[in-house]
Amino acid sequence: MLATPGRPPDPSPNWAYEMKWDGQRAVARCDESGCRFWSRNLREATVGYPDLVEALSAVTADLGHGLVLDGEIVAPNPTNGVPDFGRLQQRMHATPTTALLAAVRVEYVIFDALFVDGTSTMHQPYLARRQILEDLDLEGGPIQVPPFWTDVDPDHLLAAADQTGLEGIL
Repeated sequence: MLATPGRPPDPSPNWAYEMKWDGQRAVARCDESGCRFWSRNLREATVGYPDLVEALSAVTADLGHGLVLDGEIVAPNPTNGVPDFGRLQQRMHATPTTALLAAVRVEYVIFDALFVDGTSTMHQPYLARRQILEDLDLEGGPIQVPPFWTDVDPDHLLAAADQTGLEGIL
């Protein structure tokens, strides 16, 4: 699902909020042979991110087969840590050299677990899927699982996103 511009809904126990990351949407499939990435246009993006493939393969190695994750590949600005799409474009659609890998560090920000052990989680509510994602304990190095909020005023999150240079909230 793609984000669309607009006013967030008023606070409700039925809504959860996340920050919006300025990067390349990527679905990762991990199995016994390792992990591979696909763009939202179903173009394989694995070759451009060998560092993320290695890191994600390491943290998912013991999780069985058929893990499918949804997230965003971002390139944090080295001075403030804010995702910088211009920096990321240097890595997109390229076979990175050792120099490029060192110059443009990327992270995979995971916000959903779509399949776990080959079983779809997509029929489950958002909060249940987020709990599944948290329980996978995937964070490490360039692999991130960002927080989400259920009991805050979205205007406060929008202000926080603005102050930190993020795109907004979802």
